[in-house]
Amino acid sequence: MVVVTAILALAMGEVYMQATFLPSIFYQFDSELEFTYVPDQKSIVWQGNYSVPSPPIRINSDSNRGSETDWSKKMVVALGSSEVMGPGIEDEQTWSANLEQILRENAGNDAIEVVNAGTGGYGPYHHSVAFERILENHDIDSAIIRASVGDRNFGPPKHISRKGSLHKFLRDHTVFIRYLINKTNAQVRLIKRAFVPFPFRKKVNSAHTRTLKLAENMWSENESYWMRAIEAAIHSEVKLVFLIVNPTNSDGESYLARRLSELCKTLRYGVVLEIGPQPFGLEDVPPSDRKKVFERNLTLRYDPHGNPKQHEVIAESIRDFLVEQQAH
Repeated sequence: MVVVTAILALAMGEVYMQATFLPSIFYQFDSELEFTYVPDQKSIVWQGNYSVPSPPIRINSDSNRGSETDWSKKMVVALGSSEVMGPGIEDEQTWSANLEQILRENAGNDAIEVVNAGTGGYGPYHHSVAFERILENHDIDSAIIRASVGDRNFGPPKHISRKGSLHKFLRDHTVFIRYLINKTNAQVRLIKRAFVPFPFRKKVNSAHTRTLKLAENMWSENESYWMRAIEAAIHSEVKLVFLIVNPTNSDGESYLARRLSELCKTLRYGVVLEIGPQPFGLEDVPPSDRKKVFERNLTLRYDPHGNPKQHEVIAESIRDFLVEQQAH
């Protein structure tokens, strides 16, 4: 009786979820990157500890977010993790989409495209590999790589292998069961943390508590991957910008920007754009309050990712920076 009830509950949950929500975003195995997005899908991500569904996310045939790309145009490629991909907002609200619109308006035509090649869960190693793959297959004008202390994957994935047939079946044919598994895993992590005495809890480095120590560790483990990206850009004669978003003047993000600038100067290629408090309207906010004000006004609040306003500010700041670079 218990088994029958459980099966009926799962079946009812599956019918309800499939009728109400798009499926969670689909991933596919990649022997070098561990995973990439499955091409040609329309899906969502669950945010707020798997409690809030995102707006629909379109992944095109190149496994990038947004509509199909016309690679014959002047191409600007945006690379990074979820902070580039933009979960929680519409396709056209990401900073890459905003930047594309701004550049087209400035040029007076639509012969420019900005590709959103951000993938949630990627780190500097993944960014360099993804960048090289794009350069192998396409001619592009510029690349913007968002570097962030929050990108936690500090190197090539280890011990990766294809998932089993059951995992593939659940991925391809269920919505509710996939959601239930992810939600359960998230709650288990929270419960485990709650049972750890406070003095012994591992500090969670959220979007704007990125410490100098974390940045130093990240630099020592990732310098070679950023150097690899610069060398790829030199070889293909592609303009390269490293983007650091630092609205709270985090010591960690400032350190990362400084070291990347030094690397670009050493290799005599590439530039760094660090967006500080001023464009976000935080320059007059006391430093102790910046994190709170930023999260209230420029994030999704139930989730640390940027809201549409934050993405607009980033796009405008990049436009101003590119204009300034052209003037020089």
